[in-house]
Amino acid sequence: MGDRCYLEMTIRIEDLPKWRKHFGNAFCAEEEKYAIEHHEPFIQMEESEANYSWWDQRESLAKEDCVFYGRHTEGGEYGGGKFVGVDGKHHYVEYSGFLGDVIVSVQWENGKISTNKADLRKIEAFFKALDKAKAIIHPAKRQLKQGELFTP
Repeated sequence: MGDRCYLEMTIRIEDLPKWRKHFGNAFCAEEEKYAIEHHEPFIQMEESEANYSWWDQRESLAKEDCVFYGRHTEGGEYGGGKFVGVDGKHHYVEYSGFLGDVIVSVQWENGKISTNKADLRKIEAFFKALDKAKAIIHPAKRQLKQGELFTP
């Protein structure tokens, strides 16, 4: 049966054929219908029993250039996490707490707080990837720069 968790995920509607390669028609039939009826370029879905937070499927979808982002709660063997797939890569960070605060490792050394620089680089890369994925999936929500013209 596996280790299951609650998962929320947003994907581009154009990535549905790749999605179906991994999941068949499961999980997003109603969401797809809503997106088509409302002319949305994305599908938002949730699953209450995602096996191992769909880790392997997310890794494969990212390698196939699917663009997505989301979060999952803790499972029996892992904590909660936030994820994003963009530019052929799968980015992941752990989080804790009700609001989903990202976990950063800190240490107290010689009277100073120090952080793991690799953790900080990973978190920075995650948030840059998340910003990019959201701009791709939700282009109308992108903030225009001063003087920039909107072109759909």
